[in-house]
Amino acid sequence: MKNINTRFAPSPTGNLHIGNIRIAIYSWLFSKKYNGNFFLRIENTKEKNSFYINKIIYQLKWLKISWNKKIIYQSNRNKKYEKIIKLMIKNNKAYYCFCSKERLKNIKETQILNKEKPKYDKLCRNLNYKTIYNNIKNNKKFVIRFKNPDKNYTYFNDLIYGNLKFNNKELDDLIIKKSNGYFTYNFCSTVDDFYMKITHIIRGNDHISNTPRQINILKSLNCKIPKYIHVPITLDINKNKISKHNNNYNIEELIKEGFLYESILHFITNPNIINNIINIKYIINNFNINKISKSSIIFDKKKLLYINKLYISKLSIYKIRKRIFFYLKYTNNKFIINKNINKILKIFKNRFSTFNELFIITKYIFYNNNINIQEIYLYINSNKELIEIITKFLKNINNITIWRISNIKNIINKLLKNKNINIKKKFYFIIRKLISGVDKTPELYYIIYLIGKKNTIERINLIINYYL
Repeated sequence: MKNINTRFAPSPTGNLHIGNIRIAIYSWLFSKKYNGNFFLRIENTKEKNSFYINKIIYQLKWLKISWNKKIIYQSNRNKKYEKIIKLMIKNNKAYYCFCSKERLKNIKETQILNKEKPKYDKLCRNLNYKTIYNNIKNNKKFVIRFKNPDKNYTYFNDLIYGNLKFNNKELDDLIIKKSNGYFTYNFCSTVDDFYMKITHIIRGNDHISNTPRQINILKSLNCKIPKYIHVPITLDINKNKISKHNNNYNIEELIKEGFLYESILHFITNPNIINNIINIKYIINNFNINKISKSSIIFDKKKLLYINKLYISKLSIYKIRKRIFFYLKYTNNKFIINKNINKILKIFKNRFSTFNELFIITKYIFYNNNINIQEIYLYINSNKELIEIITKFLKNINNITIWRISNIKNIINKLLKNKNINIKKKFYFIIRKLISGVDKTPELYYIIYLIGKKNTIERINLIINYYL
């Protein structure tokens, strides 16, 4: 294929979710594969919403998705739209509609009652010039409607769904300019696609019903019709359409959880490859729009977590640390990163799926978890031998001059030498619970080392003081 132009055209009304990103990635990959152009257009017909616009731009850059030329903002193109509207009215392709909201409501209710498809009854479709002039002169509110063909059919070949056919009689004379002066989505999107010379429009299959309307607008302007690729929408775990306002599925929250952009690209493009990492060159070369299923996909977060853990495990300690610093800055997280961060990452590298999970499972290293002393007291059950071992352990820890893992390990091994299994189990459980507040951790001597001499002594003293 030659001269491929694709675009991603989000509306800045909320955070991008995994379904939006899927469309963006597909559009970007399609252009990359054929050495074409990928454009970013912000569909803000009313005004600039800088908050979400900035979020969209940042999130696309975070995913390493780049675009050609400057970003197109629809809010900057009103003069262009107005010019096209006037041309369409002049060529009898659009018309003024002065029908009130009450009348339109009554028409719709009657049609529904008669089990008819609700649509405008075309009352104003052929108004004479004098009537139009007088209505405008008298400040009567109006909209501009597209004069949709009322005969024949509109056809197009979708690269996923094949040949599709729509009866023009069933299509409405849609509004292309509202009474408040704002232009509508179907009109602006169609005009922009033409001026941007978009050759392939990749979007969700919930837009299929818009396509014949947009094709008819393009035909009325004698424009070339692009190729359409309608991708099945992404559903949540309950098989519902994903919303921008559901935080479980938006990119902002995935970044805040500590996912890697590589794993999201992998998950969206090659969800069935779960045991090997893949690079962007592989993703581009193996991207095939014709292999996209007609069925909707379910967002499987467990699979994404699995893939993300795989990618983290393949990163060097240096790269993980670099990503963590970015993560902390982005989330404004005040979590303390101490001088042992490299050792922490080495020990926990294969134990977490996201950076947020890393901080959850290592929190006790930096902060004293809530420890249930009463529970530990009951567990010891006044076992004198156990109390004696813990007391000696505390004393030996306090006497360490060089804080090394090997020294801590030697102390534990010597103390528990020749002790029965029951005493050993209880010792490990009590010390682990005292210093971490949790039941499971990596090897005890690693955790003691990471927590540090001072904190270890303070936490073990909690139970010693309980018995004194």
